Amino acid sequence: MIKETLEPNLQIELRSMLQEPVYLECFMRRVPLKPIRQNHKTQLLFIVFFISVLTAQFLLILPSKSVSIYLTLYIPSEQSSDVLAFIIAALAPFIALSFFIASAKDPGYLRPQHDFLDMLAKIHPCEMCPDCLVLRTPRSRHCAICNRCVERFDHHCPWLNNCVGIRNHNSFMVFLVSLSLELVAIIVSCLVTLIAPCKDDCPLSELCVGDACDLVWLRDIVICLSIVITLFFSAPVLFLSII
Repeated sequence: MIKETLEPNLQIELRSMLQEPVYLECFMRRVPLKPIRQNHKTQLLFIVFFISVLTAQFLLILPSKSVSIYLTLYIPSEQSSDVLAFIIAALAPFIALSFFIASAKDPGYLRPQHDFLDMLAKIHPCEMCPDCLVLRTPRSRHCAICNRCVERFDHHCPWLNNCVGIRNHNSFMVFLVSLSLELVAIIVSCLVTLIAPCKDDCPLSELCVGDACDLVWLRDIVICLSIVITLFFSAPVLFLSII
Protein backbone atom coordinates (compact mmCIF):
# COMPACT_ATOMS: atom_id res chain seq x y z
CA MET A 1 0.00 0.00 0.00
CA ILE A 2 1.19 3.48 -0.91
CA LYS A 3 0.72 5.85 1.97
CA GLU A 4 -1.44 8.87 1.31
CA THR A 5 1.06 10.99 3.25
CA LEU A 6 3.46 10.86 0.32
CA GLU A 7 3.54 13.70 -2.20
CA PRO A 8 1.15 13.25 -5.16
CA ASN A 9 3.97 13.14 -7.73
CA LEU A 10 5.78 10.47 -5.72
CA GLN A 11 2.57 8.48 -5.36
CA ILE A 12 2.00 8.51 -9.12
CA GLU A 13 5.59 7.47 -9.79
CA LEU A 14 5.46 4.62 -7.29
CA ARG A 15 2.15 3.33 -8.66
CA SER A 16 3.52 3.34 -12.22
CA MET A 17 6.64 1.50 -11.09
CA LEU A 18 4.63 -1.16 -9.25
CA GLN A 19 2.28 -1.84 -12.16
CA GLU A 20 2.64 -5.05 -14.12
CA PRO A 21 5.17 -4.35 -16.91
CA VAL A 22 4.02 -4.49 -20.53
CA TYR A 23 6.17 -6.11 -23.19
CA LEU A 24 7.09 -2.72 -24.66
CA GLU A 25 9.42 -2.46 -21.68
CA CYS A 26 11.68 -4.85 -23.60
CA PHE A 27 12.81 -1.77 -25.55
CA MET A 28 14.40 -0.77 -22.22
CA ARG A 29 12.91 2.70 -22.00
CA ARG A 30 13.42 2.07 -18.30
CA VAL A 31 14.49 -0.92 -16.25
CA PRO A 32 11.32 -2.71 -15.05
CA LEU A 33 11.03 -3.59 -11.37
CA LYS A 34 9.29 -6.85 -12.20
CA PRO A 35 10.64 -9.43 -14.66
CA ILE A 36 9.11 -9.40 -18.15
CA ARG A 37 8.20 -12.69 -19.73
CA GLN A 38 10.12 -13.40 -22.91
CA ASN A 39 8.17 -13.77 -26.13
CA HIS A 40 8.96 -13.62 -29.82
CA LYS A 41 6.82 -10.66 -30.87
CA THR A 42 9.66 -8.24 -31.61
CA GLN A 43 11.72 -11.05 -33.11
CA LEU A 44 8.94 -11.98 -35.52
CA LEU A 45 8.34 -8.30 -36.24
CA PHE A 46 11.95 -7.89 -37.37
CA ILE A 47 11.77 -11.02 -39.57
CA VAL A 48 8.51 -9.95 -41.23
CA PHE A 49 9.68 -6.38 -41.87
CA PHE A 50 13.09 -7.49 -43.13
CA ILE A 51 11.65 -10.04 -45.57
CA SER A 52 9.02 -7.52 -46.74
CA VAL A 53 11.63 -4.82 -47.46
CA LEU A 54 13.90 -7.26 -49.32
CA THR A 55 10.98 -8.56 -51.38
CA ALA A 56 9.97 -5.01 -52.30
CA GLN A 57 13.57 -4.22 -53.26
CA PHE A 58 14.02 -7.09 -55.70
CA LEU A 59 10.52 -7.28 -57.16
CA LEU A 60 9.67 -3.59 -57.52
CA ILE A 61 12.24 -0.98 -56.45
CA LEU A 62 15.51 -2.24 -57.97
CA PRO A 63 13.92 -3.11 -61.36
CA SER A 64 12.60 0.48 -61.52
CA LYS A 65 15.95 2.16 -60.85
CA SER A 66 17.40 4.11 -63.77
CA VAL A 67 20.77 5.18 -62.36
CA SER A 68 22.87 2.01 -62.68
CA ILE A 69 26.40 1.38 -61.63
CA TYR A 70 27.56 -2.01 -62.78
CA LEU A 71 29.90 -4.35 -61.03
CA THR A 72 31.39 -6.94 -63.32
CA LEU A 73 31.29 -10.43 -61.89
CA TYR A 74 33.65 -13.03 -63.31
CA ILE A 75 31.13 -15.72 -64.08
CA PRO A 76 30.89 -17.97 -67.16
CA SER A 77 27.92 -16.11 -68.63
CA GLU A 78 29.93 -12.85 -68.54
CA GLN A 79 27.00 -10.93 -67.21
CA SER A 80 27.05 -7.83 -65.02
CA SER A 81 25.03 -7.14 -61.87
CA ASP A 82 23.86 -3.88 -60.43
CA VAL A 83 26.05 -2.81 -57.49
CA LEU A 84 23.20 -2.01 -55.10
CA ALA A 85 21.40 -5.25 -55.94
CA PHE A 86 24.65 -7.16 -55.44
CA ILE A 87 25.33 -5.49 -52.06
CA ILE A 88 21.78 -6.04 -50.78
CA ALA A 89 21.74 -9.67 -51.92
CA ALA A 90 25.23 -10.40 -50.57
CA LEU A 91 24.56 -8.93 -47.12
CA ALA A 92 21.23 -10.70 -46.62
CA PRO A 93 22.75 -14.16 -45.82
CA PHE A 94 25.17 -12.60 -43.31
CA ILE A 95 22.28 -10.83 -41.59
CA ALA A 96 20.12 -13.96 -41.50
CA LEU A 97 22.91 -16.24 -40.24
CA SER A 98 24.25 -13.85 -37.58
CA PHE A 99 20.66 -13.08 -36.49
CA PHE A 100 19.93 -16.78 -35.99
CA ILE A 101 23.20 -17.45 -34.13
CA ALA A 102 22.92 -14.40 -31.85
CA SER A 103 19.27 -15.25 -31.10
CA ALA A 104 19.73 -18.93 -30.38
CA LYS A 105 23.12 -18.92 -28.66
CA ASP A 106 23.56 -18.80 -24.91
CA PRO A 107 24.80 -15.24 -24.24
CA GLY A 108 26.80 -16.38 -21.22
CA TYR A 109 24.34 -17.16 -18.44
CA LEU A 110 25.93 -17.68 -15.03
CA ARG A 111 24.96 -21.00 -13.49
CA PRO A 112 25.11 -22.11 -9.85
CA GLN A 113 28.25 -24.13 -9.17
CA HIS A 114 28.16 -24.25 -5.38
CA ASP A 115 25.55 -24.32 -2.67
CA PHE A 116 24.17 -20.80 -2.30
CA LEU A 117 23.85 -20.91 1.51
CA ASP A 118 27.43 -22.14 1.89
CA MET A 119 28.73 -19.31 -0.27
CA LEU A 120 26.54 -16.81 1.56
CA ALA A 121 28.31 -17.69 4.79
CA LYS A 122 31.72 -17.00 3.28
CA ILE A 123 31.06 -14.21 0.75
CA HIS A 124 29.50 -10.79 1.18
CA PRO A 125 25.79 -10.83 0.15
CA CYS A 126 26.32 -7.90 -2.24
CA GLU A 127 28.48 -10.18 -4.38
CA MET A 128 25.68 -12.74 -4.72
CA CYS A 129 22.58 -12.73 -6.90
CA PRO A 130 19.58 -13.92 -4.86
CA ASP A 131 17.52 -14.57 -8.01
CA CYS A 132 20.04 -16.70 -9.89
CA LEU A 133 21.75 -18.08 -6.76
CA VAL A 134 25.15 -17.41 -8.30
CA LEU A 135 28.30 -15.47 -7.45
CA ARG A 136 28.38 -12.26 -9.46
CA THR A 137 31.45 -11.53 -11.55
CA PRO A 138 32.81 -7.97 -12.01
CA ARG A 139 31.30 -7.63 -15.51
CA SER A 140 28.10 -9.62 -15.10
CA ARG A 141 24.65 -8.13 -14.76
CA HIS A 142 21.18 -9.44 -14.03
CA CYS A 143 18.83 -9.01 -17.01
CA ALA A 144 15.35 -7.90 -15.95
CA ILE A 145 13.81 -9.55 -19.03
CA CYS A 146 15.62 -12.89 -19.15
CA ASN A 147 15.75 -12.93 -15.33
CA ARG A 148 19.26 -14.38 -15.55
CA CYS A 149 22.74 -13.08 -14.80
CA VAL A 150 24.82 -12.70 -17.96
CA GLU A 151 28.60 -12.61 -18.10
CA ARG A 152 29.92 -9.43 -19.78
CA PHE A 153 26.36 -8.20 -20.22
CA ASP A 154 25.97 -5.58 -22.96
CA HIS A 155 22.20 -5.15 -23.31
CA HIS A 156 19.00 -7.07 -24.01
CA CYS A 157 18.23 -6.85 -27.74
CA PRO A 158 14.48 -6.94 -28.44
CA TRP A 159 15.00 -7.88 -32.11
CA LEU A 160 17.04 -10.93 -31.10
CA ASN A 161 14.79 -11.64 -28.10
CA ASN A 162 18.03 -12.45 -26.31
CA CYS A 163 20.74 -10.80 -24.25
CA VAL A 164 24.07 -9.84 -25.78
CA GLY A 165 26.88 -11.24 -23.69
CA ILE A 166 30.29 -12.84 -23.87
CA ARG A 167 29.24 -15.84 -25.97
CA ASN A 168 27.17 -14.15 -28.69
CA HIS A 169 28.82 -10.73 -28.82
CA ASN A 170 30.83 -11.53 -31.99
CA SER A 171 27.78 -12.77 -33.91
CA PHE A 172 25.84 -9.72 -32.72
CA MET A 173 28.56 -7.40 -34.06
CA VAL A 174 28.41 -9.16 -37.45
CA PHE A 175 24.64 -8.73 -37.38
CA LEU A 176 24.96 -5.04 -36.43
CA VAL A 177 27.56 -4.15 -39.07
CA SER A 178 25.92 -6.09 -41.92
CA LEU A 179 22.49 -4.72 -41.02
CA SER A 180 23.87 -1.15 -40.97
CA LEU A 181 25.34 -1.55 -44.46
CA GLU A 182 22.13 -3.18 -45.68
CA LEU A 183 19.97 -0.34 -44.36
CA VAL A 184 22.19 2.27 -46.03
CA ALA A 185 22.04 0.40 -49.35
CA ILE A 186 18.25 0.08 -49.14
CA ILE A 187 17.77 3.80 -48.39
CA VAL A 188 20.08 4.76 -51.30
CA SER A 189 18.20 2.40 -53.61
CA CYS A 190 14.82 3.86 -52.57
CA LEU A 191 15.97 7.47 -53.00
CA VAL A 192 17.55 6.81 -56.41
CA THR A 193 14.39 5.10 -57.64
CA LEU A 194 12.18 7.86 -56.24
CA ILE A 195 14.25 10.66 -57.79
CA ALA A 196 15.09 9.07 -61.14
CA PRO A 197 12.69 6.21 -61.93
CA CYS A 198 13.37 4.08 -64.96
CA LYS A 199 11.10 4.27 -68.02
CA ASP A 200 12.58 2.11 -70.80
CA ASP A 201 15.20 -0.65 -70.89
CA CYS A 202 15.36 -0.84 -67.11
CA PRO A 203 18.17 -2.90 -65.59
CA LEU A 204 16.96 -5.99 -63.73
CA SER A 205 13.54 -5.50 -65.32
CA GLU A 206 13.17 -9.26 -65.57
CA LEU A 207 12.72 -9.34 -61.79
CA CYS A 208 9.62 -7.15 -61.91
CA VAL A 209 6.32 -8.93 -61.22
CA GLY A 210 4.02 -8.34 -64.19
CA ASP A 211 3.36 -4.65 -64.80
CA ALA A 212 3.87 -3.63 -61.17
CA CYS A 213 6.89 -1.46 -62.07
CA ASP A 214 4.70 0.59 -64.42
CA LEU A 215 2.31 1.54 -61.60
CA VAL A 216 3.88 4.77 -60.36
CA TRP A 217 1.56 5.14 -57.36
CA LEU A 218 2.26 1.59 -56.18
CA ARG A 219 5.99 2.02 -56.60
CA ASP A 220 6.04 5.33 -54.69
CA ILE A 221 3.93 3.92 -51.83
CA VAL A 222 6.21 0.88 -51.49
CA ILE A 223 9.30 3.11 -51.57
CA CYS A 224 7.91 5.39 -48.85
CA LEU A 225 6.94 2.42 -46.68
CA SER A 226 10.39 0.87 -47.19
CA ILE A 227 12.08 4.12 -46.14
CA VAL A 228 9.88 4.41 -43.02
CA ILE A 229 10.57 0.79 -41.99
CA THR A 230 14.29 1.17 -42.70
CA LEU A 231 14.52 4.36 -40.64
CA PHE A 232 12.60 2.63 -37.83
CA PHE A 233 15.32 -0.03 -37.65
CA SER A 234 18.14 2.44 -38.34
CA ALA A 235 17.59 4.49 -35.18
CA PRO A 236 18.59 1.77 -32.64
CA VAL A 237 21.28 0.42 -34.99
CA LEU A 238 22.94 3.84 -35.30
CA PHE A 239 22.60 4.35 -31.54
CA LEU A 240 24.37 1.06 -30.81
CA SER A 241 27.01 1.80 -33.45
CA ILE A 242 27.80 5.18 -31.90
CA ILE A 243 28.04 3.96 -28.31
